[in-house]
Amino acid sequence: MRFLTRQSFRSKIILGITAVVLTFGLLSAILVSRIATQAMLGEIKKRGLSLGLSLAARTADPLLALDFLRLKNMVDEVKESSDDIVYAFVQEKSGQVLSHTFKGGFPVNLRDSNQVPPEEPQHIQLLDIGEERVYDFAIPVAISNERLGTVRVGLSQAKAQAAVHRLLFIIFSVSAGAGLLAVVLGTLFAGTVTRRLNILRESAEEIVKGNLYLQTGPQLKRNCWDIKDCQQPQCPAYGDTPRRCW
Repeated sequence: MRFLTRQSFRSKIILGITAVVLTFGLLSAILVSRIATQAMLGEIKKRGLSLGLSLAARTADPLLALDFLRLKNMVDEVKESSDDIVYAFVQEKSGQVLSHTFKGGFPVNLRDSNQVPPEEPQHIQLLDIGEERVYDFAIPVAISNERLGTVRVGLSQAKAQAAVHRLLFIIFSVSAGAGLLAVVLGTLFAGTVTRRLNILRESAEEIVKGNLYLQTGPQLKRNCWDIKDCQQPQCPAYGDTPRRCW
């Protein structure tokens, strides 16, 4: 409180505007970032689910025919479609892996890590595969309600979070820029207000001292006798440049 009482009126206005703008900007940025983060993660999960559903629909025929070459081409196509897809593989009904995209062999711990309950159409789970965390999408492959197997697609959590972080950086950068602009404009406003108040204060002090011949307004660009084309020197305003036109 002592710090505020020692400040000038102009400084108090600037500090008040800055505090209001920064508080409002920070709260707005936090609220918007949370909403945007949830929305973006939701869209990322929808994208992974869409890839899994598409792969499940296309693998029904080669799964029935045990066409491993077509299954391999399909999972490789999904894996190469985007750099945030970590893996894709197809399991038969018993859980045996028929085709996968792993280069150094299939990690056996991943096979039963995400199971689709019988009453659910798909299941999404966050898994730790050692090197990183992935969103694992498990979608059953079925024909006429007969489950033939399961397709699994893994999306990198780190790359999904990188996209979210880029969005958060943009949100906070825009908020900081808007806050800085508001502070600058508030400073200019405070300077204008305090300058006029100082003029009024100085004028009031002069009037108290008995000086009634004050001019607080700007100098006239045209004299009143020029505006009126006045030819009457006896007029009180004639030749009196500080006086405004009557």
